[in-house]
Amino acid sequence: PLGPPRGCCLPRPPAIGLGPVIGVAPRVGWKKPSAHVTPRRRQRRLLRKPSRSSSAMRGAAAAVAAAALLATAARANLVEQISFAPPFQEFESDGSRKISDHFRVHGHASVNENFVRLTTDRQSKKGALWSRTSVGRTSFSTMLRFRISGSGKKFFGDGIALWITQQSRYITGDLHANNPRFVGIGVIVDTFENTENLDKHKDVGLVINDGTRNVEEMLDGIVGCDADVRFWEKRQDFDVHSGALVKVEITGRDVKVLVDEREDGRWQECASVTLPESIPEDWLLMSHVGVTASTGQLADNHDVLELQSYSDMAAARLAEEASRDKQHFEINEDTPLDERLIKIEGALNSLLARLEKYEHEVEHQLVGVDDHIHNMLSKIENREDNAEIRIEDIENRLSMVLQEDTDKRISRLETQMGATVKRMLKEKHAEYESRFESMQDLADDWFYPLLFMVLLFMGGGFGTPSL
Repeated sequence: PLGPPRGCCLPRPPAIGLGPVIGVAPRVGWKKPSAHVTPRRRQRRLLRKPSRSSSAMRGAAAAVAAAALLATAARANLVEQISFAPPFQEFESDGSRKISDHFRVHGHASVNENFVRLTTDRQSKKGALWSRTSVGRTSFSTMLRFRISGSGKKFFGDGIALWITQQSRYITGDLHANNPRFVGIGVIVDTFENTENLDKHKDVGLVINDGTRNVEEMLDGIVGCDADVRFWEKRQDFDVHSGALVKVEITGRDVKVLVDEREDGRWQECASVTLPESIPEDWLLMSHVGVTASTGQLADNHDVLELQSYSDMAAARLAEEASRDKQHFEINEDTPLDERLIKIEGALNSLLARLEKYEHEVEHQLVGVDDHIHNMLSKIENREDNAEIRIEDIENRLSMVLQEDTDKRISRLETQMGATVKRMLKEKHAEYESRFESMQDLADDWFYPLLFMVLLFMGGGFGTPSL
């Protein structure tokens, strides 16, 4: 047995309101307390002598409190109109899921509950999301969290791009699905290495345009760095939570681009430039933020996970620190036990409610999938039956066509052969008539000499004397 008999010694603590799903774990290795220590006296000892873990808990509580202060300070500077994060639980009038009222979705992009998929791992796809609201300030910091992954091990493409331009609406184009005629900047994460431009290739590159440059001119002046931000989905250690980060810090014409390859807090500076004077100093005021992706002959899944924009750099850094130290529960020893248990019960009830919801959704989807499979099988069977009927009909038609064609060909051959035989007979008849006429002429020529010789012979016979 794992515990004392019921009713002995210490009372069994009640379950925390979880019904039959979760109860109290059995007390492995339970020992009967000493006879001279009552439960009440034992409880007093525990209250008088805090364990060593209490100091650690106080330290953790202090850390969590500091993180909460950082998060509060960061949230105060969050530019919500050009920021979003999952879960995406708003819907359009047609029932499709949307990011928020501040972003439009274009092309092949689709919004899921936990991420936005700009393109699937299929060829010739273009997807984009574009902000409805302009930045409205001359300096800010924005951080894009994304995931590029696919089934291809060696061949994949093309990449994802973050745009900060004065395009108020998305215009499709050939520069990673965006129109190359823009005023502003673009941070291109290029996963396809074109052999024709290997000397210009950057895994993460910054392109600049004042509205007059073409693609070749922009790529000639590209600055950036190399970064391994793409994930192969068939690796054993691939995780759907894998992602990468790109951060852009802008103050007037000064632009800095940083990348975090594996979302582990190790930032690499990719580019730090001052924009040309052909771009106005206050260009950022009327600029919009967009994210695009495209696939060509090669493909990948291009997913946007999160976009966070802040009004100043310090707030952005505070937000980064707070996100790394994020806790689901705040550990605080001073909180009464009942209150902590109520919070735990509330959190567990929420988790169980979500679990029930997901179970219902999964069951609904499975039933739908099962019905879809049966429907498809039924259609396939019907198509097979129809195919057999059509094949039989085609065979009959072919047989009839072949029979008719054979009859026609035989009739044609008979006609041709009859005509040929008649012609040959006519030719032979003419030939024999000609030969007969020649022989008749020859006979006419020899008739009189022959007659003379016969008469002469007969005359000689009559005139011979008898002995």
